[in-house]
Amino acid sequence: MAEASAALADLSESVHAVGNTELEVFFGEVDDLSRQLEAARAAILGQALSRGVVAQSDRANPTSWVIGCAPSYRAGGAAQLVRVTRATQAVRNTGLAGAVLGARVGVRNAAVALTQMDKLRPRLKDEAVATVWAGFLQIATDHGPDQIHELRDKLIATYGHDGGVPTPPGPAQVRVNAKTCPLVEDAVDLVLGRLRAGAHDHPVDVDVMRPGREPRHTVSNVL
Repeated sequence: MAEASAALADLSESVHAVGNTELEVFFGEVDDLSRQLEAARAAILGQALSRGVVAQSDRANPTSWVIGCAPSYRAGGAAQLVRVTRATQAVRNTGLAGAVLGARVGVRNAAVALTQMDKLRPRLKDEAVATVWAGFLQIATDHGPDQIHELRDKLIATYGHDGGVPTPPGPAQVRVNAKTCPLVEDAVDLVLGRLRAGAHDHPVDVDVMRPGREPRHTVSNVL
């Protein structure tokens, strides 16, 4: 690792030697390296947490441990890394460890997916949890936070009520990112389709109202 770091130290001064036709490929290779390094950080932190290294250190908490070991996290992101790493060790977050440690889902996307799932999980019946969670991971693999939010928005607009989103049959006001592409829409529709398919044998109730804002509203449908 030290040799690799040293090799990259002077990259900014030597990159001018890369030909025009090779810059795009080179940029992609560096990006892939960055994703692998982020996954490695999560893997190392996971070991430090599970082996008790963090607990036995003189750091106040895991976030402080991360910052102490990796000064670049002084700019932010340490708490997010800790949260995602801990989540990869939780049995209920099926598939998250493979996605994050396999460098398919970045820490930021994973954190957003976890947040959105945490908002929905208490209001989903057990039959729907795995499908919805798999949908968040699928979108987080190839897209960004806005598209992850869009999945939750579509679920709420289709099956429930959350604040300003009216329940059927009123028009559903869904936040749609201007950059949303057909692939994202296909991924969201795939999740909805899987939920509908599973509902033939296991109807699912979804309560997506925020507590305390209005009378509790539960939609019994296919989600």
